[in-house]
Amino acid sequence: MSPILHKTVCTFHCDAYGHVNNARYLEFLDEARQSLADLSWFGSQGIMVVVSRIDIRYVRPAKLGDRLAIETELIELGERHGVLQQLISRDGKTVAMADVTVACLSASSPRPLLLDGELQARFEAMRKG
Repeated sequence: MSPILHKTVCTFHCDAYGHVNNARYLEFLDEARQSLADLSWFGSQGIMVVVSRIDIRYVRPAKLGDRLAIETELIELGERHGVLQQLISRDGKTVAMADVTVACLSASSPRPLLLDGELQARFEAMRKG
């Protein structure tokens, strides 16, 4: 997977037990997806990249001061959706992993856009390798 976004766990990421709050993992994943895709291009085309599903598995806790690596790669590209696999790790050990289904919408239609042409190329650029 690549590229990698690095995050250091801060106090505001943690819950009362000293672990990263589950909602914060979603924020980490979102930040990594945003750093991967050129969202300014999508915005300039009037296209929104939206999440329709997240399947996340928490493997081990992250704690204050931990340095996390978040990796993202496209693993599936359908006619109207893509699936990104994201991995959060600490020192090479998995903390959490998620499969995130995304689609593209335009302001003029609530129906997901076909991922062909330039849209397909933009998504394919998110594949590993």
